[in-house]
Amino acid sequence: MRAREGNKAIEAYRNVLREGTGFDAVIFGLTVVERMGGKECIRELINEGLGCPPAGGLL
Repeated sequence: MRAREGNKAIEAYRNVLREGTGFDAVIFGLTVVERMGGKECIRELINEGLGCPPAGGLL
């Protein structure tokens, strides 16, 4: 699965959780010009309680 910016990644992550499957790993680019980057995306997932563990994440 691939998303070009954070909002799309959050949407995809929600869909996968709804389906009950999940991910083994998630890799983000920390910055995305003029869009939500990985750093903000990880924070948003954690703030929403969507189970994104920050293991290895740089916050």
